[in-house]
Amino acid sequence: MKNIKLALLTWLSGAVLSSTAGAAVIFSDVADAIVGLSVNPIPVLPVDGGGSVSNVGDASMAVGNTGIYNNFGTLNTIVLPFLLPSLGATANPFTSASFSITQDGSINTFSSINIDLYGLGVRATSTIVGSDFYAGAGDSTDATLLVQNFIQSDSGSPNTTGTIYTSSAVPITDYLNAAYASGAGAGQYAFIRLNVNSLPGDFFKTIGFLSGDAGTGAPSLTFTAVPEPSLFVLAVPGLVALLGVRRRFTA
Repeated sequence: MKNIKLALLTWLSGAVLSSTAGAAVIFSDVADAIVGLSVNPIPVLPVDGGGSVSNVGDASMAVGNTGIYNNFGTLNTIVLPFLLPSLGATANPFTSASFSITQDGSINTFSSINIDLYGLGVRATSTIVGSDFYAGAGDSTDATLLVQNFIQSDSGSPNTTGTIYTSSAVPITDYLNAAYASGAGAGQYAFIRLNVNSLPGDFFKTIGFLSGDAGTGAPSLTFTAVPEPSLFVLAVPGLVALLGVRRRFTA
């Protein structure tokens, strides 16, 4: 019964694209993008804001250094919007959550690259903005650290296309509950950012990932929740009506 309720509620919200075994999945919106910063000379980290948005609509995106050489180049971050489902006027409805992203493209293995995972503020639209850019460690100004060193790549252990990076760290669940704000965030967008926490030391040191436009393998949030029971009361008549239509067509 619990699985049926969660599946019904997420279907009504329109935000969640699938639900299995009591868990539901939200996929990254197709507005996800790279936020890059052209640098000349190479900056001292951290750097907050001032980026340019690109690669909206592309099936893959890259995080890291896309050409810092002779004191100039570009640093890239990835920002992913997720539409929050409607779970009723409930405080802290998310009971667990995990984030997953799939690698697309090989890693340049000349040096290590470490990527942190952050949650940004909630917005009414999925639009990515230049102020979402950040590179460096310890962004506490307008972001919540979800996982430090979410991805660590060393020259001796490169990962390959198709590698899936996943974390079910408690701060991810806490972030979603804060973003949901007892229902005020329902139907709005939460944003997850991947950024380097130190300067990659070599030319073209990046990791590519599938985006929300990729379809299969798109970044995702998998969660379990405790929806508000009254919503099911509202939903039951609609479900009964649908079943009645089905019976008429099959009679």
